[in-house]
Amino acid sequence: MRRIALTVVSVLGLVVLWIVAQTPQPGELYKKFDIELAKQTIKIQGCLDCHRLAGQGSRVGPDLDKIGLRAEELFKELGFDSAPDFVRQSLLDPDAYIEQGFPKGIMPKTYGDKLRASEFENLVKYLSSLK
Repeated sequence: MRRIALTVVSVLGLVVLWIVAQTPQPGELYKKFDIELAKQTIKIQGCLDCHRLAGQGSRVGPDLDKIGLRAEELFKELGFDSAPDFVRQSLLDPDAYIEQGFPKGIMPKTYGDKLRASEFENLVKYLSSLK
């Protein structure tokens, strides 16, 4: 009987360790995304009509190739908790922060409404990863 109890406790311990290992650590939550869905979203939403990414697109708005790095540099200064929070807000309210040298009032403020929540968050994660 004691042997069975020890086996059960051991198995439960392994299950708990496995669950802990599967739980994302702080800061990892925004790193997992579907890159193909993000690229498709960028294409369908016409982001490259104004932005440049991977050598394609326009220069009306800021280049997106290192937007995640720029967000890392700015988020604390602008009062955000994280770079993805800054990227998210920039998509929802693009006039809240305008990169120097670019016009205000051009980027649509409709991405929060146009995209499904999962598509929107995937786009935030993808853009935040561009460094």
